[in-house]
Amino acid sequence: MKRTLAIGLLIFVLLPAIAFATIPTKPSQLIFVNDFANVLSTSQERELTQVLAAIEQVTGAEVVIVTVSSLGNDEAFNFAQSLYTTWGIGKAGKNNGLLIFAAIDDREFRFHTGYGLEGALPDSYLGSLYREYIIPAFGQERYYDGLMRVLISDNGLLPALEKEYNVKINTNSTLPSRSAEEWTQDNLSKIITIIVILMLFTRGGRGLFWFLLGTSMGRGGSNRGGGFGGSLGGGFGGGRSGGGGAGGRW
Repeated sequence: MKRTLAIGLLIFVLLPAIAFATIPTKPSQLIFVNDFANVLSTSQERELTQVLAAIEQVTGAEVVIVTVSSLGNDEAFNFAQSLYTTWGIGKAGKNNGLLIFAAIDDREFRFHTGYGLEGALPDSYLGSLYREYIIPAFGQERYYDGLMRVLISDNGLLPALEKEYNVKINTNSTLPSRSAEEWTQDNLSKIITIIVILMLFTRGGRGLFWFLLGTSMGRGGSNRGGGFGGSLGGGFGGGRSGGGGAGGRW
């Protein structure tokens, strides 16, 4: 009886932990883009890595992207804090790391800052980036678009870090162009409204409607994959975080 009770108690204690997602193993090298959810193509990972590597080389700050499929029963804040601590993002003593984290299936996003970047990247600023770029892009599964805009837009992380460190970070990266698919999603309802008005006032509106609708729907396409992370020798530096940052659901 006592043995059965002990086993039952052990299962009760361990069950919540079993349901939580496992923190990914710390890479042996400093890998800037860790796409465990496989939502970025190889070329997209390469473009993001180029920007993040340039930031690290000029400022020393380690900005790292991590995607996972699910949090299990964990919370985004707890998972991000555990991941940050386990990996030691940022340089020891400087604590100049930033984790950009997304749990794709749970639609959870989190910026998680090291102690040393809390002044340069305050929570309110990171929250504005999340609302302006992450929510609209991730809501349409345009993960690369949202991440790149967070990095290199005029109010993005790269300009903010240039200002903090009083440096110029040169990259060849450009903002993603608006794809035909994105253009269609954003503007199709407007097109339909205009065409309906034309149909009400012109005889040829019906033919025009089907022509334009077919043209717009015939565009688009996506490329998804993964596998290229890009790394810098030496591994993560051993930075710490106090839990600063911002995020939420998209």
